[in-house]
Amino acid sequence: MRTLQQIKSDIDARSVSTAQNPLTLAESLEIIKVSIEEVIRSGGAAGKTSLITSQQIVNLLHETIKSSLVAEGVNAANIRPSIGRANPEITLAGFLKFKKQDVCVFPNNLQPRQERLDFNGLFNTGITEPYGELFTEHIMSVNVRTQLSSLGNNVDTMFERTYAEPLNLQRIGFWTNCS
Repeated sequence: MRTLQQIKSDIDARSVSTAQNPLTLAESLEIIKVSIEEVIRSGGAAGKTSLITSQQIVNLLHETIKSSLVAEGVNAANIRPSIGRANPEITLAGFLKFKKQDVCVFPNNLQPRQERLDFNGLFNTGITEPYGELFTEHIMSVNVRTQLSSLGNNVDTMFERTYAEPLNLQRIGFWTNCS
């Protein structure tokens, strides 16, 4: 039986190897299932909590997304963080706040440029961000939410998903550009 540290190390090793060995959703879910079962047997509730809060599981899912994007023809050089890496996450300006993005795909035909924020959100304060509005609006951002811990631990995130993320899509004209 593997210890918590061995389980975490094995998950990290599999995440890092995705550039050479793409990760499928089925494989990721099997790794997560087996890892949680093993850590409960070896470390009980404390071990399970430690594994869930350690980011290894969610990083495995990030690598699955990156593998899927590449399989669908996305240029791996445009994916951030790079395949097999959890950092650096890209921080983008939204209507309510700046937020680290789990996986981003940068546009092929645009270059980032440092720009002062001037839209009428909470950050209408002249803050400078590194990508610029046009570049940011063309970044595809994929964010993963797991619910392996208590629902009560994620109330703020659930509110943000319900309110702020659709507001950001509306603000950039996403819905009008889909038709």
